[in-house]
Amino acid sequence: MYNSPRAATALAESDCILWALDRMTFRRILLEGTARKRSMYENFLKDVPVLKSLSLYERNKLADALNTEVYTVGQNVVTEGEAGENFYFIESGTADVIKEGDGIIKTLKKGDYFGELALLHDSPRLATVKATSPLKVVTLGKSGFQRLLGPAVNVLKLQDPTKLE
Repeated sequence: MYNSPRAATALAESDCILWALDRMTFRRILLEGTARKRSMYENFLKDVPVLKSLSLYERNKLADALNTEVYTVGQNVVTEGEAGENFYFIESGTADVIKEGDGIIKTLKKGDYFGELALLHDSPRLATVKATSPLKVVTLGKSGFQRLLGPAVNVLKLQDPTKLE
């Protein structure tokens, strides 16, 4: 599939029915999937204020690294004290940010983000985020966060609510 010599030989140990896929078809399937995913996230990312500083190329690379997760009402997306592995953007729905001892400190809606503090500071989650309506979030893993957000990381650091004035 990658225009290189075979790395191994496969031998059947019993009768088999095999499906074959030529290189061009394989590549077309991969490219169509990537293009569909990119276009799905492209418009959403344009409307996220913290990402305004990213170029089109940077937004496209970011779109390629995103995944979608869905949560039901009352389900925790992140829990206070756990390790942070993902950064989240709300695509639709609402969620409450809840801090132990303080209760609900903020309500999040479409276009809002969370989870950046644990990734910026390599620290445990500082609050719980719980879905208050059917919630659809777009996630970016820790390595993609560090690799792809570039100039947006500086904006996130400036907006860090834990910073002392």
